[in-house]
Amino acid sequence: MRGEWTVRRARPRRVRVIEIGGRRLDGERLDRRVGARRVERAVADGADEAEVAGAMARDLGRALEAVRAEHPYDRVRADGGLSSLSGFRAALKAAVDVPVTFGRGGPFAGEVGGRAFLSRRKRRGGVVLDVGQTGPKASSLRAGVSRRVRAPRDPELLPIERPEGEALPAEVRERAYRALVTQLGEVVAEVAWPPTDPALVIGLPATVDDDGIPGPSTFAGLAGRDVTGDLLDALAPRLPGAHPWLRQPGRLWVMNDAELTAAAVRPHRDETVLVLTLGFGPGAALVG
Repeated sequence: MRGEWTVRRARPRRVRVIEIGGRRLDGERLDRRVGARRVERAVADGADEAEVAGAMARDLGRALEAVRAEHPYDRVRADGGLSSLSGFRAALKAAVDVPVTFGRGGPFAGEVGGRAFLSRRKRRGGVVLDVGQTGPKASSLRAGVSRRVRAPRDPELLPIERPEGEALPAEVRERAYRALVTQLGEVVAEVAWPPTDPALVIGLPATVDDDGIPGPSTFAGLAGRDVTGDLLDALAPRLPGAHPWLRQPGRLWVMNDAELTAAAVRPHRDETVLVLTLGFGPGAALVG
């Protein structure tokens, strides 16, 4: 499949990624204050989920004040698993001094943007793969029917490697990368049957260069790798022998995961929207 498919680094129109996870709030990185792991730890310690969600929303609101001073925007559009937590939406609206709206994608926030991206390219089906840091989410569309698969991240197979921390040993990083590629191939194969349009759009939780190569992320071993080509190699043997994707040219587009979610947002004239993806940590893109 690698030789038959065309791979492109996609850049949705009027979308610009900005880094917010590494911003400091009270001396701590924002992605440690706002993210799924904070919720998991707090709830495990007996905290009320709604109270934790409210505290995270207030922390995020404080951070967004500094973001707006550097990158002016007119409203906020938020989506992702954290935005579905009880109390989070009301608390974020109260903490931000511009209008805030929420998408309906939840953990599948990237799917909405991926569908919009494919539709603009006259694709009536295809697969959207959001490589979330809590686990990949894949969805397909065929004859108007959507199919979804969500795979959890196994911390034993896919250990967390903080970009600002010490790198894991080379053999651990290589083993983790191979496990990631295998998992991605499995979830795409599952939603690609029955066959759909040979089109695949991928959102990665990292910066993505012009050649589609990812930068640092919490996935050990991902940075600097040809993950799109390796995914196609992993996908081919997992498809049934009669699958048309094995016999016809396809198209694959790769982008940052915040770009993927932002592809669904259409700002009003002369408006700039800050799009937030809220899951393992906060991601952001400006549209407008």
